[in-house]
Amino acid sequence: SNQHVGQELIALAINLCGNSRNAESISQGEGVKLLMNRAKKTLDPLLMKMIRNISNHEDRCQDLFVPHVVDLATMAKKCKNEDFLVEVIGTLANLTSEKFDWPKILVEYDMIDFFSQNMIPNYVEDDVILEVVILVGTVACDRKASHLIFNSEIINQMVELLIQKQDDDEIVLQTIYTFFRLMQFKDTRNYLLTKTKIVRFLMELLFDKNPEIRKMAGQTLDIVAEYDKSVAKQVREKKFQMHNAEWCEITRAEDGAIDYKEQEEDDDDDLLEGTKLAPESKADHWKNIHGFGDDDF
Repeated sequence: SNQHVGQELIALAINLCGNSRNAESISQGEGVKLLMNRAKKTLDPLLMKMIRNISNHEDRCQDLFVPHVVDLATMAKKCKNEDFLVEVIGTLANLTSEKFDWPKILVEYDMIDFFSQNMIPNYVEDDVILEVVILVGTVACDRKASHLIFNSEIINQMVELLIQKQDDDEIVLQTIYTFFRLMQFKDTRNYLLTKTKIVRFLMELLFDKNPEIRKMAGQTLDIVAEYDKSVAKQVREKKFQMHNAEWCEITRAEDGAIDYKEQEEDDDDDLLEGTKLAPESKADHWKNIHGFGDDDF
């Protein structure tokens, strides 16, 4: 049948698969195979979300997806349903086990081109772009796969994402993390340092309002600093400026609070001067605090 699973039932299954023990029980035997076969027939986004939740558990569950990587790659390339596509890419992005031969998958199924086509701002939906960036980060953990990535346009596209999507914290954070993964290998690191402006952008992101972005940018720059002394000096200076800016901000906030408190005390002294306060009722007290009039009581 091509019918989707009932919403109440699939919602329960999705939640149950968030737990590793439940996910393992459901997926054992032919569980993953049966779910994948149904997903291929129905293209049900919620069923695919359930499968994605199962794939998120790194223990025994991920190994069960080895025979289904081809199906997932094929579905990702052919799918026209955006909600379903997001879950398929998210499932692939979860597959971090060493049993997955990412270089082979990238070449045989032309996934590099798929990544490139689905990282175009204002043409592809942000939800899809985000999942593709996360998937590239997963693939980049493999040395040979990372080599395939830097020989394509993907790195330049990700640099462009930092510019185009600078207000989208999730995309920015995941893009930085993918660069962090690519910095682990000599070839991709050299390319990033010599052929892109990523270091400059990362230094600017040290001052981002989001603490997670600042932290990830700092960790990525730390890797760069290990291999490039000139960059190391710049990183130290920028980090000093960053910490100094944070300290100044805290100091300004504290000074502002002190000034406000002193002003309140001065105002209280002016009110009390020459005035004898009569005991106030509870109702009067609430009027004073909340601004209620006599008619409100």
